[in-house]
Amino acid sequence: MAKARLRFVHAVYMVTGQRGSYEKRKIMGAVGSVRRDEFYLAMREGIKPKIVLDVRRSDYRGETLVEVQGSILSVYRIYENEETGITELYLIDRKGNQ
Repeated sequence: MAKARLRFVHAVYMVTGQRGSYEKRKIMGAVGSVRRDEFYLAMREGIKPKIVLDVRRSDYRGETLVEVQGSILSVYRIYENEETGITELYLIDRKGNQ
């Protein structure tokens, strides 16, 4: 049995546009820690995962940037769970997003 991630529900902002002229759309999401296996697989590819954000599939419109607690993060992987209707967004820090 896989361990559940620790999650906290927050208001987050889906971000579109260019730096300096971002447009933000507020949604609710469950912020969680990255599972150990995901962390090590990503690190092997040179990616340092920060958090996982679970959102309702209907709330995700293909954005590549998300603002969580004041930090703008980049989406590097997406997983859509058909059974639950939840989309998992795997996020990383990226310089130049702020």
